Amino acid sequence: MYHLYDGNEGYSQEALLRERQHHGIWSIVRNQVEKTLAGVLYDEDAKAAFQRLPFELWTAANSFGDEFSVLYLKLPASELARTLRDAERAGGREKYRRIAEAMEAKGQKVRFISIDLLEGACEDVETPDFKSTSTSVVLALENLNTLLQNSNHGPTSAVDRIHTALHAHLIHLCETSGLTPDKNADLTSLFSLLRRNRAEAPSDVICRALARIIHALNPVRNESSLAHPSEALLEEPEAMLVLNAGRTLLRYIDSRFSTNS
Repeated sequence: MYHLYDGNEGYSQEALLRERQHHGIWSIVRNQVEKTLAGVLYDEDAKAAFQRLPFELWTAANSFGDEFSVLYLKLPASELARTLRDAERAGGREKYRRIAEAMEAKGQKVRFISIDLLEGACEDVETPDFKSTSTSVVLALENLNTLLQNSNHGPTSAVDRIHTALHAHLIHLCETSGLTPDKNADLTSLFSLLRRNRAEAPSDVICRALARIIHALNPVRNESSLAHPSEALLEEPEAMLVLNAGRTLLRYIDSRFSTNS
């Protein structure tokens, strides 16, 4: 376990996790902390990190009998290394200190903000750092990471979450570009709408290939994921392929079509 923030410097850094806060309660607290980072304790970097990273709130203890709370997450090796490097910078350390301040402001004081390696996730593609996105995207990716961390069949269970994230982010990009998609528009329709309305649209060959991949994700989600009852669920290798394909598409679409790019 590595600490991104230590609220008890000079003392024991031991933290033995005991119990995770209920997801429903944590969602409420998380929303309040986000509002605090966007308002009273305004810090854009801290807010962005808090929204992006799949934090959980745990009770913990050490061998001295101390009991305390820990803001905790697991990440695949590549993202863990990137996050640790970020925390070594002065600005990075300040970012996590501000998150701890916002937690305390909402009655959830944490001694540590800690990170561990997510083993066996087989994740090759990192989730993008969005310039701008919607709450639905953040929650879908948070759910995805939670499933990968805590479920015996995490990749299979998470397939519909990457579809939701991709769908919600396409809607967000359309709306921030001044477009009004049909309320029932699927992935393919949303991607086509973005392409038609951007003068700097990239190679048609690449876009047609991406459109076919995007089109293929619709039946995968509807027929081979837990979005609906199904006896034909994807096995783990195929599920990871879908998750990584979805992440790759998110990275490309955000980079190409974000109004801030």
